[in-house]
Amino acid sequence: MRMEEMTWKEIENAASGGSIVALIIGSTEQHGPHQPLGTDTYIPLGIAERVASEAKLIIAPPIAYGYYSQVRSGGAGEYFPGTTSLKSSTLTALIADVVEAFIKHGFKKFLILIGHYENYPLASESVQNAIKSSNRNDIRALIVNWWELIPTDVLNAVFDNKFPGWEIEHAAIAETSILMALRPELVRTKEIRDESTRRLEYDIIPAPTEIIPKKGVPSRVSPASKEKGERLLSTVARRITEILREQFAR
Repeated sequence: MRMEEMTWKEIENAASGGSIVALIIGSTEQHGPHQPLGTDTYIPLGIAERVASEAKLIIAPPIAYGYYSQVRSGGAGEYFPGTTSLKSSTLTALIADVVEAFIKHGFKKFLILIGHYENYPLASESVQNAIKSSNRNDIRALIVNWWELIPTDVLNAVFDNKFPGWEIEHAAIAETSILMALRPELVRTKEIRDESTRRLEYDIIPAPTEIIPKKGVPSRVSPASKEKGERLLSTVARRITEILREQFAR
């Protein structure tokens, strides 16, 4: 169920009944000329909706802004119109405030589902701070980067044994395929173009233009397909369902 569509009484019953709260932390970030700015929010939200059909899950309103897009992690979104990012202090405070409120409402189990590469360490810090401030020892939170749950055999099948690494998979085969499966009307297939950019092992601030992908996509997109997206989605949703059962059955 979506929390924003529920009444306070339904929330009270869900909390007392042991429901898990899923909080998506995404971004508003460029994803090339073929995908919308909300890609990093739509994908984990779609995954959570699939998990909710199998687990006792309440989906909270997503946090649709993320930490600054970094060049080496593939995004370089700060150089493109529309990308709207938050300072680390703003984002950590926001996440902590939201989780603290859920704890006050009586929830004890959390799935923090990350959709934007740069958000993970900030989410970890925020959740730890929220739990500490609650002065309770019965709170448990799982923090998940969805892409880390995809096993090697699935990656090999989706990428034809040419997986380039998640750091340059931004807006490329995986994300495009998943969005084709989830929200095909949002993918501008006529705008799909393959790109490649120079990769560095270090950061340069400000980043020189030669290491920023011209269209915002640092890798191949053309092999993307709905079928590949469905395989990735089902793999991740199944694994998250297993993790929830393993961890919250204790």
